[in-house]
Amino acid sequence: MIVKINKNLCIGCGICEEMSPDLFEMGDYTADIIKEIEGEEEKAIIHQLIKDCPGSAVIIEED
Repeated sequence: MIVKINKNLCIGCGICEEMSPDLFEMGDYTADIIKEIEGEEEKAIIHQLIKDCPGSAVIIEED
């Protein structure tokens, strides 16, 4: 699973960092992924973020 943040859609709300500070951090204006997604728990967080992200900026690309 490859997870990306679409910087054009990210509004910088910080919900991803709030939900999972081990996976995301806020940059100057947008979120950044800080580690590779591993395990079912982290995958579940990503799927929830896809639903909750107000900018629809969290994207999964299957590898």
